[in-house]
Amino acid sequence: MRFIWLLLLILQAVYAGDKNEISTKQYLDLNNPEDSALIWESLFIKLNRVVEATQTFEQNFESINKRLDELSKRLNEQKRDLPTKPLDIGNINGAPKNQWTTILRRQDGSVDFNRNWNDYKNGFGNPDADFFIGLEMLHRLTSNGRPQELLVVLVDYENVTRFARYDRFRIGSEAEKYAITDLGSYSGDAGDGMGWHRGKKFTTFDQDNNAGKIRDCPQNFKGGWWFHDPCYSGHLHGPYRTKENSQTWGVSWDPWRKWNVSLKYAAMMIRDKMQTEQENHPTKAVDNKNGKEVPESQWTKILRRQDGSVDFNRNWMDYKLGFGNPDADFFIGLEMLHRLTSNGKPKELLIVLVDYENETRFARYDRFLVMLVMV
Repeated sequence: MRFIWLLLLILQAVYAGDKNEISTKQYLDLNNPEDSALIWESLFIKLNRVVEATQTFEQNFESINKRLDELSKRLNEQKRDLPTKPLDIGNINGAPKNQWTTILRRQDGSVDFNRNWNDYKNGFGNPDADFFIGLEMLHRLTSNGRPQELLVVLVDYENVTRFARYDRFRIGSEAEKYAITDLGSYSGDAGDGMGWHRGKKFTTFDQDNNAGKIRDCPQNFKGGWWFHDPCYSGHLHGPYRTKENSQTWGVSWDPWRKWNVSLKYAAMMIRDKMQTEQENHPTKAVDNKNGKEVPESQWTKILRRQDGSVDFNRNWMDYKLGFGNPDADFFIGLEMLHRLTSNGKPKELLIVLVDYENETRFARYDRFLVMLVMV
């Protein structure tokens, strides 16, 4: 680019005096030295702009590639379990660790959690270290299919492990400010650090949804959370502290180690709610012709067509995110379907069909996986 500017300077010095006169001409003559110089000057200017635009495009393309790599890692996180050391959650109330989907992890302070609303909505972090799955994804995971339960695992700097378990957990939509719309009964030995936040909306430093407004909680304690005056009982999105600096607020759980002590490790996980004895004996749908029983309540519905109330002739984005009414016609969405079939135990597929003679048929497949293919 330096040689282009050098030539421009030379041309400007030689022809500056005649430039105004030449520029008023209706046509330029390539055989005229002044006209030729003006044409070359214009050409070099445009060429320089092309070079600058190309450099900007390369920078943007590199940024896009990095973002795609981050998204790919975040999606692959759904296949990962908690580290086997120092934790073993397999012994927590008979909860096998490979049944849980990790939605939050704090373990090394490698990721800044003091972020804006959009970051918390979309998710962020490193799937191999600190990360948050994102409020929108959390809403979808807890609002589609079977009810979810929540497990919180905590480790202090003495390597003591505690847990809190809630038998129901649901996050509302963005229109509801991703409030905790359902939080079931508590059990565990860490203390009920989430009960204070039941029904509360999510708040970040650029979107304050704390109804009390006595304190500026994100400003005082950093990070987004379901804050409620006097801010929190449990707050796992605060600053990560080293052992030397842990005697102050950060990744905190007041019922166990008090609000002003920071923990070494914290994770939040969800899974399908454990069935009661009655739920383990679901009602059956019967194939009228063959008398074969099809268990219904054990299955997560991903698609329903029953009344034509929803148009299925839609674009790619609609099919990716899902659409329709869960109580009528709907499709759960390709992104959610990928996560549901790629996480935890292998899934099987059941298709139930009914004709206008009210005769039922079904097709069942013992394996079903919707893959994400990066191109």
